[in-house]
Amino acid sequence: MAAGFTLAQNRINDFRNFLNDRVGKRIEETGITPTLHLDGSMTTASATLDTAEQLQQLEPFGSGNPEPRFVLPSVQISFADTVGEDHTRCTLQSIEGGRLNGICFRSSDRPLGQAILSAKNGRPMHVAGRLRVNSWRGRSSPQLLIDDAQPIW
Repeated sequence: MAAGFTLAQNRINDFRNFLNDRVGKRIEETGITPTLHLDGSMTTASATLDTAEQLQQLEPFGSGNPEPRFVLPSVQISFADTVGEDHTRCTLQSIEGGRLNGICFRSSDRPLGQAILSAKNGRPMHVAGRLRVNSWRGRSSPQLLIDDAQPIW
């Protein structure tokens, strides 16, 4: 969701200080607990174009209708590289078979992107994200928009 307001340029620092004070106090009082809500799990073999198209029928997504997020447990990253300025793309593969392309936007220089890049052909990971239809040059394929990943120790 979005909101907007107008602020005089000479009050930007005052506003920044106000927010830092308020947010800082809130964090001191309650702490920060990151959360990731998942709707289910799937394998790379079940993350098909048909499944992605069926999920697309649930649109429009928003605050009253969040986009479904799934975990793909114990997948290996068989390919990973940086694309564009700082996006991380990869190929996920499970031992049951099946491959799925994934992408993590604005991540190559962040811990998530680095974890994906360093995990290629390495230990399995649990990967969470949203399954979408990727249409490019007249072809459509399923693609996971990666929100988080955790190596399996």
